[in-house]
Amino acid sequence: MFNRIIKSLIVLTGAALLVCACGPAPAPTTEVPPTDTPAPLPSATLEKTMNAHWVFETEAAVWGSASLNGDTVFIGSDDGNLYALDAQGGSLLWKFTSQGIVRSTPAVAGDLVYFSSDDGFLYAVRADDGTKAWSTDIGNFYDRAAREGFNMSSVDPTGYDYVQSSPVVADGTVYVGSTDKNLYALDANTGAVKWTFATSNKIRATPVVDQGTVYFGSWDELMYAVDVATGKARWAVGVGGEVQSKAVVANGMVYTASRRASVVALDAQTGGLNWEYSYGSNLWVESSPNLVNGVIYIGSSGSKIVLGLDALTGKPTSIYTSKDFHWSTPLIIGDRLYIGGTSPAPDASGGLYSLSMTNGTFFNATTDLQVFSTPTTREYANVWIGIAGSPVTENGLIYFGALDGKVYAVNAIP
Repeated sequence: MFNRIIKSLIVLTGAALLVCACGPAPAPTTEVPPTDTPAPLPSATLEKTMNAHWVFETEAAVWGSASLNGDTVFIGSDDGNLYALDAQGGSLLWKFTSQGIVRSTPAVAGDLVYFSSDDGFLYAVRADDGTKAWSTDIGNFYDRAAREGFNMSSVDPTGYDYVQSSPVVADGTVYVGSTDKNLYALDANTGAVKWTFATSNKIRATPVVDQGTVYFGSWDELMYAVDVATGKARWAVGVGGEVQSKAVVANGMVYTASRRASVVALDAQTGGLNWEYSYGSNLWVESSPNLVNGVIYIGSSGSKIVLGLDALTGKPTSIYTSKDFHWSTPLIIGDRLYIGGTSPAPDASGGLYSLSMTNGTFFNATTDLQVFSTPTTREYANVWIGIAGSPVTENGLIYFGALDGKVYAVNAIP
């Protein structure tokens, strides 16, 4: 069924040309169009949904992931708001309204929270009260109507593009990708653009910075390593499919995945291929890897598989075949793996999966699988239900947003 709704993938076979746009830095844009004041939103309910500690309702689907900072949960919604919620009780502390869907994962550095929106802007707001510090137009505009103008019986006009590149802050610089095909490096305090690096398609992957290099993938099917000081490429390597995953850098390798339906380990210095694990054709991987105790854990969409791969060899250490798509990044707590699952309605599936493991690697899914179910989303009824974002944890609670428009804090399983 999945083959019916996705396009064929093209495997890169030749060397790719690099384009680096490192011209004069444009001045930051600090004004956005005026907005109508939205109706106040409800505070967290006292609803106890299965093992939920608290539930907070937004006005639209929540596709992105939460960030935790102290006693605060930051998370965006398709209603255009970035929310700050009390981590223990779920009450609304503040919300900041943009003019586009917010699916990026917020980055918190110092007293600022950074996030991108489909209105085209990267924002920095103050963590304590949500007031704007600055905003810069990074060309990330995406038409809301295009995101909503399809159903599962037709071809998605966006190319099944459901995510945003999320900002990453390192050494006073914010790095983020955009639909205008550029990776941006901006001053974290002012929003001034330091440099841009151009690819040949939109960037939906979240960058990662390691030892003076920023690594990221693009929809041009290349994985890039760019010098953070100059904005010039160190290397670029074709991986055979659009990259939406955020890479992990460790062991001298860069671990990432693509819509070629494979996971790769590239040499961090040269981009050379160390190993590749393939799921098969037309079965995308849009989940991001998580490296724990020498094992790469990652989900996949079309194949509906959650994998554990030996980080040095790429050989499977564990495998779980699900009934749902997994775009979420696995969360490991002790001997349990948590991951969000989604499905096209009206399958009535999707939720937070909890898989127990033996010796940290092998799943015991046949006897100890628990799923935190979520109801059908309002805005995306007849399209997707469940949890697309990645769970995060603190103090025994697991936090995530769902396509039903709610943010959940659930108790981790003992």
